[in-house]
Amino acid sequence: LPGARGIAAIAGTGAIVLGRDARDEIVRTSGWGYVFGDEGSGYDLGRLALQAAARAADGRGAKTALLPAIMEHWGLTDPTGLIGRVYHESDPGDIARLSTVVFATACQGDASARRLVSHAAGELALAVRVVADQLDFPGGSIPLALGGGMLTSQTDLRTRVLRRLRRHLNPAPVEIVAEPALSAARGAIRLGGNR
Repeated sequence: LPGARGIAAIAGTGAIVLGRDARDEIVRTSGWGYVFGDEGSGYDLGRLALQAAARAADGRGAKTALLPAIMEHWGLTDPTGLIGRVYHESDPGDIARLSTVVFATACQGDASARRLVSHAAGELALAVRVVADQLDFPGGSIPLALGGGMLTSQTDLRTRVLRRLRRHLNPAPVEIVAEPALSAARGAIRLGGNR
């Protein structure tokens, strides 16, 4: 981002939003980890998909294509197999990778999956707005960098986040950070040149 000022929203397995303004004030939201935070992350989306699938299996929730899609993804033949897969064989990355199942199921029109994608977009947009509200960006526009697999590779999610943000903010420019290591190296070179 110009002068390393603006807001960076990162959503992959986890999620965090960081901002820095011209006064060098730094604010962050989210990034609390998968147990009690990281709303809008891949883990959060996978966890919510598992809840929707379990509720559908029990009849406590709406029928959803998420249940058979998750079972197929993990090679299960019975919904109760989810218990062992989640509690004995999974790590946070396994749960986060279910986000790809959610996006695919949402693209096929499943209402539950579409609600989950909308929820993730809302959480990420909220985190950006909270950071923006605490910082000073003169001129009304806020430089925004989007990183992490959820925001760089999932166009529908990114579009939804930006649409929600544009209702309240003027994110500009918007940079998609597909190669974070390269971006960090360029930033280090710029900082080194300012000494």
